[in-house]
Amino acid sequence: LLRLGVEPRVLSGDQAERTRELLSGVDGARHLSGGLTPADKAEQIDRWQAAGQRVVFIGDGINDANAL
Repeated sequence: LLRLGVEPRVLSGDQAERTRELLSGVDGARHLSGGLTPADKAEQIDRWQAAGQRVVFIGDGINDANAL
């Protein structure tokens, strides 16, 4: 993904420390946020889009519906 100019970012409902542990081996994932509510995720995506960034969001549960 990095070679294609895609910057992986992670928004998780898991606690921040646990999120960092799980993703410690993900190359290029510089933006890791944990402990987020579904509304927090949707707000962050709105901010990125308002800044002109293209966003692809992949969710793994019903709690990601707002962000999707």
